[in-house]
Amino acid sequence: MLDGRWVSEDQRLFIVNVYAPCDLAGKRILWEELRQLKLSNPNGVWCFLGDFNSIRSQEERIGSSQRVTDNSDISEFNAWISDMDLQEIRGFGGNFTWFRSNGSVKSRLDRFLVSDQWLALWPDTSQHVLHRDYSDHCPVLLKTKMVAWGPKPFRVVDWWLNQKGYQRMVREAWSKDQ
Repeated sequence: MLDGRWVSEDQRLFIVNVYAPCDLAGKRILWEELRQLKLSNPNGVWCFLGDFNSIRSQEERIGSSQRVTDNSDISEFNAWISDMDLQEIRGFGGNFTWFRSNGSVKSRLDRFLVSDQWLALWPDTSQHVLHRDYSDHCPVLLKTKMVAWGPKPFRVVDWWLNQKGYQRMVREAWSKDQ
């Protein structure tokens, strides 16, 4: 857990990295430890992230698995999220974050869960599932603000700068974007 202060908002901030066990009994122990952690620090902005090794619905797993998804795992995970007053933030990119090496099974195991206070400070928070490379998990990126920076910069060969009409053409193209 990272415990700090977000100076510009004068808020205590807690960021907890989670790597949950695969078995339900182990998850129950972890969920209770995390519940106690949050209860012992009631004044703050919370973000729980990582591999929860749980899905929230049957739609978050596709393919056959050696172990059948236990519906009590799903309902207990959702109940824990609700009891903790956490929200899953909107996501972009892929729907699944874990893939079996042969591609026969894919699941959404990795996610960001944030408190209502987090969303009050950063209402545009979103999670982005990136493409996986070496791991069987996809990286998931947290963004707290979408910023419109205007036209995207581009690179140009210096030769173009000396060509008649080039600067006029660039100005006309930029004015169309506004």
